[in-house]
Amino acid sequence: MARYIGAVRFEDGLLLHFVYDGTTDIALPRLYATQEAASVRRRAVHTAPIGRNGVGEAVEVMPFVEQGSDKVEFRSTADRARMMLTGPRSYEEQFAVARGGWDGHG
Repeated sequence: MARYIGAVRFEDGLLLHFVYDGTTDIALPRLYATQEAASVRRRAVHTAPIGRNGVGEAVEVMPFVEQGSDKVEFRSTADRARMMLTGPRSYEEQFAVARGGWDGHG
C-alpha cells in the first residue's frame, strides 16, 4: 500500500495536509494541520466522512508534497473548519463531478 502525504492550498495560502493513496490515486478526505499529523494517520483505516457535499472553499491539490513536489495535480474544495476535502479527491473525479457524475448523466 503506497500512501503519501499531500497538501491542499487555499486561496489565502494556508496549507493543510492529507494522506494520498497512491494505489488508487485518491486523496483521503481528512485534513491535518501539519505533515507530521497526517503521517501519524498514514496507515490508519479511513472511512468516507458523512456529508461530503462539495461545499467549501476552492483549493489546489498537491498529492506529492512529501516527495518535494508542489505541482498542482487537480482542483477541489475543502472545508477548513471541518478539516476535510469536500469536493473531488482525484484528477479523474474532478471531471466526473463537473459533468454531474461518473458517466456524465448525474
